[in-house]
Amino acid sequence: MYWRLSRAWRQNGLPAPNVFPNLTGTGNISGNPRYQVSLGNTFVPDPTWVINVMAAFGSWTERQSSPYAGRDGTELGLPASFVSLLDVKTLPQITMQNYSNIGYSRDLNNISRVANLQVNATKEMGAHSLKFGFTRDAALLTGGGIFSADFSFSRGMTSGPTAQTSSTTSGNAVASLLFGAGSGGNVQKPALGAITRLYYGWYFQDTWRISKRITINPGIRYELHRPATERYNRFSNFDYTVDNPLGKQAGMPLQGGLRFTDENNRFSSDPVHNNFAPRLGISFKLTEKLVLRTGYGIFFPTQTGTGDLTGYSSTTPWTFSQGGDGINPQDLYRNPYPNGLIPAVGSSGGLLTNIGRGAGGYDRNHPNGYMQNYSADFQFELGQNTVLEVGYAGHQGRKLVNGVSINDNQLPTELLSMGTALDTRVNNPFFGLITAGNLATAQLPRHRFLRPFPQFDTVTRNGQMSGGSSSYNAFLMKLSKQFSSGLMLMSSYQWSKAIDNIGETEPSPGGAADGFRDNRNFRIERSLSAHDLPHSMVTAVVYSLPIGRGKRFAGNINRFADVIVGGWRLSSIVRLSSGLPVRLTAPSTISQYGFGTQYPNVTKGSDVAAPNRTPERWFNTAAFSAPAPYTIGNSPRRLNELRASHQKNADVSVAKNFSFREAVKVQFRAEAFNLTNTPQFAWPDTAFGSTTFGVVSGTMNVGPRNVQMGLKVDF
Repeated sequence: MYWRLSRAWRQNGLPAPNVFPNLTGTGNISGNPRYQVSLGNTFVPDPTWVINVMAAFGSWTERQSSPYAGRDGTELGLPASFVSLLDVKTLPQITMQNYSNIGYSRDLNNISRVANLQVNATKEMGAHSLKFGFTRDAALLTGGGIFSADFSFSRGMTSGPTAQTSSTTSGNAVASLLFGAGSGGNVQKPALGAITRLYYGWYFQDTWRISKRITINPGIRYELHRPATERYNRFSNFDYTVDNPLGKQAGMPLQGGLRFTDENNRFSSDPVHNNFAPRLGISFKLTEKLVLRTGYGIFFPTQTGTGDLTGYSSTTPWTFSQGGDGINPQDLYRNPYPNGLIPAVGSSGGLLTNIGRGAGGYDRNHPNGYMQNYSADFQFELGQNTVLEVGYAGHQGRKLVNGVSINDNQLPTELLSMGTALDTRVNNPFFGLITAGNLATAQLPRHRFLRPFPQFDTVTRNGQMSGGSSSYNAFLMKLSKQFSSGLMLMSSYQWSKAIDNIGETEPSPGGAADGFRDNRNFRIERSLSAHDLPHSMVTAVVYSLPIGRGKRFAGNINRFADVIVGGWRLSSIVRLSSGLPVRLTAPSTISQYGFGTQYPNVTKGSDVAAPNRTPERWFNTAAFSAPAPYTIGNSPRRLNELRASHQKNADVSVAKNFSFREAVKVQFRAEAFNLTNTPQFAWPDTAFGSTTFGVVSGTMNVGPRNVQMGLKVDF
């Protein structure tokens, strides 16, 4: 039996004592106390049975507070009447295009707890080794963040001579701030949830030794990913097909609205009960020196996401432009919310909840994504202590989470052909029925009433909804050689291709996080993955120097000399790989219609590569052009011909072991990372229209050569 208790503290971002912080930056003061306790026991009822029982519990509290706590937005020109409505007394966060940000708006106290129980058993039965078991995970999340206010300013509002929603050649974000004309912003008043998510898994696997040459491993796993529940049943879902009662009042057919969970229907989405995951492995000894291994299996990634608390939370968007056109200013920064903030009303509004504003699109139809993994490889003994492995590995992902949120209230793509008629202002049938926000004015642009859910400003589908796919195929080679002189060599090579149509959850190369250009057509997003590396080679060498007592050289030296010259080990790892593909962007002239990321047009991929590539001209910028008005750019998300610099790195270490009596051992190590001090070029500027488009202006943060030494004592 064993048990373990661990506890850790971490606190970052503390301001220096007695120093008044400035206004720039969006850093925070963070603390992350956490602890974990685990225990387990192994039972052996008889020689053919082994049973393991394990239980664990962990807790992590994520705390973040603003270094400007105690100060407020009146210092930055906001009216006191507005500031008094905010949940946190701290400076608002002001984001300015191409400039440092001001303030930090969030106060976070997020408590995550995880409990796990496992029972695993092994039974030996002749040629069969049976393994089966059960696991249960419970994830509990309480608390969350509260906010002051957020404001964004871009170059668009002060661009010219013709106003644009986005510009790379004119306008200035600071000028927009001084004018008070923003490009986005909101005041969030989120409900602090108490959320539980449960997972159950059962498995059975048999290792069947059919003969001395053949072993098979059939197995199956069944998983039950229970959707999240909220202690007070405050989750909501967006029903895309229900008739909205506002339609009768406005005299037009309307669909879509929020539905709320209750004590009889608590899940954030419909449970899925068909998560069967079969798998099979085969090992076949073809000859005394050649072995074939192959396998196939279905695996379900851990389900993420919780639910939507719309209704019990409120987000009041800043009406910075008229009808959300992004061009004509409306409520200026000096009085950004003249009508006050929208209160949270719970579920009392039913299908009319958040009418005229944004609605969360957490769909009840949420299938579990899965991966099909398969591989085959040959292992061949070339000679004494030399093994060569050649194989193939691949996977297919289906129903994967999108990774980024999308706006389901996008104008149908085919209607972009209407051109300027989309912006013609027409009478608003919701005038008087919707009294606040972008849809409250007497007239609105025509495109507002051509959208799937015109009664809502946006319908944001959660990024954890399913809809993505991925593909990966790789040829693999590995060579291992153990020399009699104490030298060991291991080298591996991979030739692969990764494709997907989903967004990376972290910013991809170039610092641009993924997004969909057309929220109604994911097929056009299928391209190289952000992590695609077609060629990768890693070589590791370990050499125990043959010097010292009992070794090839100086084998008869005395013990004192051996302490100095004997027992040294030299090791090195060299990594070489292709560069990662980078993603292009372009200024969007259709974002006001609900479209996401814009891409430039490209002639063809073969035109992109620049002959005699240099940092000043990393690729052929002439291959790209701006999309025509009211169109979507045709460039793939990522092109094989447009990659960051290839990666190369060498690390070396030297180690020496000393023994002082039997109970005391000492190891000295000297390590050099990035031994050759080789810089890695940073990502090129891939923002079409930028003055530095196609230029590499720096190096990646791989660090200069770093040499460190250490001493370890075991006793």
